Amino acid sequence: MSLEEQQRAKQGVLLAIGAYTMWGIAPIYFKALSSVSPLEILSHRVIWSFVLLTALLHFGRRWRSVRDVLRSKKKMGYLVTTALLVGVNWLIFIWRLTPITCSMLVWVTTLTRSST
Repeated sequence: MSLEEQQRAKQGVLLAIGAYTMWGIAPIYFKALSSVSPLEILSHRVIWSFVLLTALLHFGRRWRSVRDVLRSKKKMGYLVTTALLVGVNWLIFIWRLTPITCSMLVWVTTLTRSST
């Protein structure tokens, strides 16, 4: 394995640990927000995701790519479909799953991923 491949593998492991940690903490966070409506939480996720994406596009100077996608009906169809699916997924996660269920899902996923 080359040095570059080793660095990428290390980066992948660190990113996976970060992702699983965030998924493990998310149920605790949403439980603390139990007095807030799921639609309000979802709205904040959408708005702040949009703000972050806009900043990344601005600093990465990728607005031309956005313009090209907006002109393509096929790509816009894919984007609208995936946005709706992700939104429904987020809403269900926030609204219905208990913290213990989510934590168990992360734990089981981590075990299955590390064994492969």
